[in-house]
Amino acid sequence: MPFLMAQNHSSLNDITAATTDTMLGSVPSTSFSHFTPVVPFTDQLDHYIRTNKISEGAASSIYEAIHVLSNRKVVLKIQSKQRRALVSLETEVFVSAQVKHPSICQLYAVIDLEDSVIMVCEYLEGPDLFDAVVVDVGLPEYTVRSYIHQLSGAIQYLHHRNIAHRDIKPENVVLSTKTGSTIKLIDFGLSAVLEKSTSHTIVGTIPYMSFELVECLGLPREKMLAKCANIDWKMVDVWALGIVMFTLLTGRFPWGRACMNSREYVRYLDDRSTQLPWSSLETSALKLLHMMLEPDPKKRATIDQLVTFMRRCWKC
Repeated sequence: MPFLMAQNHSSLNDITAATTDTMLGSVPSTSFSHFTPVVPFTDQLDHYIRTNKISEGAASSIYEAIHVLSNRKVVLKIQSKQRRALVSLETEVFVSAQVKHPSICQLYAVIDLEDSVIMVCEYLEGPDLFDAVVVDVGLPEYTVRSYIHQLSGAIQYLHHRNIAHRDIKPENVVLSTKTGSTIKLIDFGLSAVLEKSTSHTIVGTIPYMSFELVECLGLPREKMLAKCANIDWKMVDVWALGIVMFTLLTGRFPWGRACMNSREYVRYLDDRSTQLPWSSLETSALKLLHMMLEPDPKKRATIDQLVTFMRRCWKC
């Protein structure tokens, strides 16, 4: 059983409220011909042979497949053009088609069919980091350093292009091979191009949500919309990176529930480092976590500041 699920937190469920982001227009289209991506759009489904189903959800299925012409193993992510899922689908296709980075899962092609869209993606052997961590133990620090350096590089690449991922968590970070050390960031369904999008809702996964985002939960709708409109989503990514780093180092969440409702979080604000497991962490790692898990987003470190600090004080 994955270590986070073993803690039986109902708050692990994704927030699935429909977003009103307008990155691609308020009324989703059923054709993807309006994109100008850096990957080819095609209808050549017969170029791929499905070999194994990886997973299946309400609106999508994921398969291992072979690209016939190159004999390359790929992943086919088949997503229905259901109207309620179109905004997320268009967002994921749009963003994935624009990015190329060694720590981001590569999108090779998009197959646009009448009732579905198939994303042809880089094959990752796995596991994801959710399954890789030992409960209450974590991973060796040198391994975590490597993962966080790579993940920070991916987030920095996105932020420099005004893209926020908005769902950074261990399940969305996958190892390229079972025995390797290269990780890839996946799943851009909740991402946003910040210069083209105004978010009016809460998205993400609760244990990784930042203080300012959790504050929105439970507010009356009008107040929530007003507060969400001022969220700095890059800072939300930074906070989530801090939670991921802590879970990788310790095999547990830093606090037992959404931060502002947790006694552990209040204790963290009081002393920051004197309680276990915080006090067991190496000094530079602890400093880095404090930079990311700063409650005030205006005082929280940017991804550039984090990368600079890691290169100087927390090297691989």
